Amino acid sequence: MTILTTHKYGIEYLEHCSVRAADEQLVFVRRKDAIQQHFNIPVLNTAVLLLGPGTSLTQQAARLCAEGNVLLGFSAGGGTPLYMAAINEYREPKYSRAWISMWEDEARRLAIAKQFQQTRVALIKQSWASYPEITADPSDTLTQFLAHCVEARNTMELLSAEGQLTKELYGLLARQFGVSFTRKPKTKEFANEYLDAGNYLAYGLAACCLWVLGIPYSYPLMHGKTRRGALVFDVADLVKDALIMPAAFISAEKGEPANICRKRMLANLHEKDALVLMFKEVLKVAECST
Repeated sequence: MTILTTHKYGIEYLEHCSVRAADEQLVFVRRKDAIQQHFNIPVLNTAVLLLGPGTSLTQQAARLCAEGNVLLGFSAGGGTPLYMAAINEYREPKYSRAWISMWEDEARRLAIAKQFQQTRVALIKQSWASYPEITADPSDTLTQFLAHCVEARNTMELLSAEGQLTKELYGLLARQFGVSFTRKPKTKEFANEYLDAGNYLAYGLAACCLWVLGIPYSYPLMHGKTRRGALVFDVADLVKDALIMPAAFISAEKGEPANICRKRMLANLHEKDALVLMFKEVLKVAECST
């Protein structure tokens, strides 16, 4: 049986366990009070399996993941995940060819980048309004950003507007929750740590989307052409401000531990169909370019 990746559960995160194969099923094993507890992993219904600290993976388990088209990721505590995709079949070339054809036309690339930003803004409006904890209204900020998008004559101007948007959204949440906040990745401060961890979850979904379609990560819309995985960051940006940023501030304000914040973020990504949205936006481009 084959399940489309768009119909799979997004990311499963595990830590302090062993991932093994048992009777041709994928399981993870934890030891509690000298007793081994086995839990099934629905390999055919999982898009990304992210393994955190204290995990191990057997060869047989890796084979099952490859057969089930599961993207594997390994992440140390607070570290950048390393995503590993098994090339166990030839990918359909039409999507990669269509994307590269679009990418080589600078005007089309800029137009698609603006299209991505419109989708991003729509999700921010919808998502922020759904959180009972958030009273900050991003409407004016988003309206101004869309106006700057229309006016942007090149990628650098669009990137500048995008950077200002994110900064202002951080400010809205920081003022609402009464915290002094400056975005500094990899710093020992709750909101920043939670943002780092959540962003990596979004990167995992984006990498999965592009991997399934066979589109190279090195053909970005906005991020630097020489930056590794640049297109992953473009696709992840569709959901980060809408689903990751609010969860990070809510958890930081509540003083929740990292594992609770991660569960909140994973629930957001799943409930809002983040992976489905990524596929829709990327396919919209690829199918229009064929």
